[in-house]
Amino acid sequence: MRRGGHVHVDEHHVQDALEVYAVARMQKLAQDRGMAITADADEKLAAFIDYAAARGYTPGFFDTGPWAVYKRSYDHHLPAFVGRLADTAFPGERLDFLSVETEYRAAGLKGDFVIVRSFGGPLISVSMKNYRGDIRRPQFNAQTYNSFALGLLFEGQVGVYADPITGGRFKGSSVVPRDAALVANGYAALVPLMHQLDELNRQIKAEFVYDPRFEFLDETNEAIYKAECKRVGDAGADILVEILALLDPGQIKARLLKMTGLDGAEETLLMDAERCSDTLTNPTFRALRDTVQAGHVEFERRGQSIVFMFADGARRVLPVNVPFTINKNGAWISDPTPPEGAFHVKEGKVLLFGQRRPKKSKELATSINTYVDFAATGIFD
Repeated sequence: MRRGGHVHVDEHHVQDALEVYAVARMQKLAQDRGMAITADADEKLAAFIDYAAARGYTPGFFDTGPWAVYKRSYDHHLPAFVGRLADTAFPGERLDFLSVETEYRAAGLKGDFVIVRSFGGPLISVSMKNYRGDIRRPQFNAQTYNSFALGLLFEGQVGVYADPITGGRFKGSSVVPRDAALVANGYAALVPLMHQLDELNRQIKAEFVYDPRFEFLDETNEAIYKAECKRVGDAGADILVEILALLDPGQIKARLLKMTGLDGAEETLLMDAERCSDTLTNPTFRALRDTVQAGHVEFERRGQSIVFMFADGARRVLPVNVPFTINKNGAWISDPTPPEGAFHVKEGKVLLFGQRRPKKSKELATSINTYVDFAATGIFD
């Protein structure tokens, strides 16, 4: 259940804990319907309680705390989802639900849980998104400009890519082996453009991570920071358009399908407080996925973004917006501190509100997100 935008770390923990709860809830629903393979819902609920307790939460907190909407959405939508699985997707079968978020993320997969079928066959991986806002425009794949570009060209995960020519692997941040892989794979024309992306990253590091003027982020230099987000975002989008123009359209489409989870490798379950849709039981969602897989992709520069459009002939079917900016990555202390500051355990020193974190600030980087606009597709009707 990956999240859109930047959230407070406590909200992040609540969402992660509730992923474990969702699996326990689905297992219990399957048991109650007599369609579970294994009667282990109590053990899965205990795993949720233990997970939450290790992070300082009691079970009641999820019903009454500031982010109770996430659990309410699960409790509202999951009974109907499991019912649809029983009635339309897997009639006559028994099912188990397993939490796999940690293992799958390490393997570069999107799935948050898998469904085990009594009739056999491969595990069904499901990527789950539960938003407290509007789910009709969910976010996928936060990346740097460089990783977005390299992901169009090579298979990889966590900044390490496979070179199909040599069989070796290289880090996207290691310029010499990266450039060598580009040349070896027929992308020599992209090397100067990748260097331009490197330079954008170097510029923002020099300014915001090492320049004494940004030891604190206050009202004055916050305006400078926002102006740089726009300048760097516009420059990055322009460079990526040049890169995209040199690539095979089918290559772009394949990458975009994978980024958005519409390639069919895994299933998708989307929900917010009001809406829910999934690719396993919703024929409109499945038809949309089939259409974008069979169609083609167009793209254009728009504002500070590149907008991709899945199209079916002359009919535009599904827009995907990729805005370009800078990700602070927690580079400055954002929570209020006493006038004398507060000791920061991870940084190992006393820091003031608005002060730059010496270690964490080094993670500041160029940033893209991927927003899929399902609002007009009918999958939530």
